[in-house]
Amino acid sequence: MATSFLISCPECDKQMKVMDQHVGKKVRCKSCENVFVVKQPKATAQPPTPPKKASPPPAKAVEVEKPKASSPHLDDDDDDSNPYQMIVEKEELPRCPFCAVELVSADAVICRECGYNMKTRQRPEVKVLLEHTFADKLNWYGLAIFYTFMLIVFIVWDAIFFVKIEGWLVDSVFIEEDGGGYVGGLRPGFWKLLMTAPLVVLAVPMVRYSYRRFFVQTIPDKKLENEGF
Repeated sequence: MATSFLISCPECDKQMKVMDQHVGKKVRCKSCENVFVVKQPKATAQPPTPPKKASPPPAKAVEVEKPKASSPHLDDDDDDSNPYQMIVEKEELPRCPFCAVELVSADAVICRECGYNMKTRQRPEVKVLLEHTFADKLNWYGLAIFYTFMLIVFIVWDAIFFVKIEGWLVDSVFIEEDGGGYVGGLRPGFWKLLMTAPLVVLAVPMVRYSYRRFFVQTIPDKKLENEGF
């Protein structure tokens, strides 16, 4: 039949009752949360009991109610609701060295609570990303919209120039006085080339920029908290 005995917590000296099958197992003190191993109590020698002496019979028998035995260390020990009773613990799992949370298994590599990596001894960098406002998106597309407008202006102006250049050269300083030809050979084709070449040079980077904004990366990158756009 299982028997019980008292043990003391090595940290707070709280005495608790445990069963003999708990010897050699780990227990946790409910008072201070200390975990220790239950040891077999040492047998104490009992002093010899002196022989009882015969006492004269009492003059009158009086029934006296015996008080219940009490101990300052055994208050409510027999009550199942005792908050300081010892609890036998199973073998504990390893804990995360960063946040001290119990891991899901002994072979776990990543802590689910804080993300700490047991092999690399590092935590992943945590970044707080913010949604972009309308002003951010307008800033993202603003220059591309301006470039697109300027490209349309260049095309329209170049088309007008191609049509009107010959008429503009009539009676100008670029026509010989006798009306026989153009001064220095500066024909309309030269002026068309002179006008178109710089427009093409400016248009190429503008087209590339606008194309990337409208078709390649249509949404701006997420911005970090406390970071400018």
